[in-house]
Amino acid sequence: MEQASSQQNKFSSRTQSLKEGYLHKKGGRIPSWHRRWFILKGDILFYYRNVNDVKPLGTIPLAGNKLIRHPDDPKLPNQYRFEISAGTTGQTITATHDSFLLYSEDADDARSWMNVISGVIYGPYGGAMFGRSLAETVELEKQFGGGGYVPFIVYKCCEYVREKGLKEVGIFRLPGSTTRVNELRDLFNEGKQIEFPTRVGEDVHTVASLLKLYIRDLPEPVIDHYNYRKVIDATKAFDIDEVNGETVLRETLEQLPKPNYNLLKYISRFLSDVQSHSYINKMVSSNLGTVFGPNLLRPESDDPHELVACANLLTRFVVIIIDANETLFAHTDDEKLPETLNFPERRSHVQALNRKTSWTSSVYDESGLERQATLQRVNKIPEHRPMSLREYSSENLISFENEDQFAVGDTSDIETMRQQIHTLNALVGKGKKAGRLWKKRYEQEKKARESAEQRVEELRFALDETFKKFDINYGNSDNDDDQLSDEVSEL
Repeated sequence: MEQASSQQNKFSSRTQSLKEGYLHKKGGRIPSWHRRWFILKGDILFYYRNVNDVKPLGTIPLAGNKLIRHPDDPKLPNQYRFEISAGTTGQTITATHDSFLLYSEDADDARSWMNVISGVIYGPYGGAMFGRSLAETVELEKQFGGGGYVPFIVYKCCEYVREKGLKEVGIFRLPGSTTRVNELRDLFNEGKQIEFPTRVGEDVHTVASLLKLYIRDLPEPVIDHYNYRKVIDATKAFDIDEVNGETVLRETLEQLPKPNYNLLKYISRFLSDVQSHSYINKMVSSNLGTVFGPNLLRPESDDPHELVACANLLTRFVVIIIDANETLFAHTDDEKLPETLNFPERRSHVQALNRKTSWTSSVYDESGLERQATLQRVNKIPEHRPMSLREYSSENLISFENEDQFAVGDTSDIETMRQQIHTLNALVGKGKKAGRLWKKRYEQEKKARESAEQRVEELRFALDETFKKFDINYGNSDNDDDQLSDEVSEL
């Protein structure tokens, strides 16, 4: 019965998780890789020994910290690494860690983890553009001065290509620097206001590759899965009867979600501008269709046979929206472009501990009751009261290394308890350091004493030998020292 209740609590505590799965974590007294089951819930990453465990081995707080993507190492196949590091220099994530190094055995799984973690860390400050749904991005940017038309990153990339790349041979066909593309992606993901060129001689092919990467990384293509088959059928109808087919295709596209429709309209006009310079850049509509087709729409299934079968239709669709964009997409009054955005300043690791809301506010209510319930289940603490200092056992301090997790109760209790935990962590750290120093001092003193005792024995032996050699007698009377002095003088 108790086991069943434990299992029920386990699954209850894992409800509403943003993502879960196995990752490899580097740690231990002798650093080595350990396979752990991870659950991302709110802004905390829990890790367990295996999927069936109830109590986590530890936690990784994400708020206020930063995500670092490690480049793929060909010498380490199937190790797609990333790191969660302290957001401010000189600070630590927990009492014992200034960073956590993780890796997944699958590239897509690693990308998925990084996208969702990036969303938790940078989402509240306008970051985490890559991997976030188009509707969420547009709505978020609208709150910070965006026009609600197309994402900021799309506008900035397209404007730079318009300025520097329309006459560049092979634009969008030739790849940019992968390293630089990743650097720019991380800057946008951190919510930075990027103005191209970010440095002298910014390669326009790199910016073009960044635009393709953003569109490709959308959780769902611009032509969403629900409307994919309708668009494919409309494309076939266009080739059969261009006049009637154009009407069918226009009406089909108007059924897309508003953010998707706006982005498709903006991209089609932009690609039309690129195609208009094809006499120089060699990028005619069919070439652009080959590049953008699989990025703008693709079947929900990953079946390679289906992808090959529909490849020509994907290219054909892009060619149509480029050549007929003026009749397919009407000009409207809501085409306000996001030239600047006013995102809030990102808080430090310490400030983030006091933050009440987050990009994942739907997971936890503002009172934090869900997190409190989870903590109570794991540590078996009665409900409706904050934990006392006695309950901060060394086991809990090791298992729950994030002091924010203990923040339950009203605001004054939260702040007081945080200060107490910081003090405890500091005392524990100082105590361990002092213990090591005292142990070292004791060993030194012990060694010095043993050395001194050995020297005393050597001197005593030498004196005995000297007295025997010269036949000197001495006793324990008060005059022994004077007698010894006289005898030595006579020698």
